[in-house]
Amino acid sequence: MSVAAPPCPEEADRLALEHYLVCPDNIEQDFFVVFATYAEKLVTAPRWSFWWD
Repeated sequence: MSVAAPPCPEEADRLALEHYLVCPDNIEQDFFVVFATYAEKLVTAPRWSFWWD
């Protein structure tokens, strides 16, 4: 998904939780990403990816 307006840092945790609730694989299957890191990356990422098994 292309991101036109990334969240501000204050909104990133809430958005990361929304992503987790919709697609937990984004965090659970990436062994190098913890929730806080995922939230931080949302602020600067030009694209967001989702996948389901």
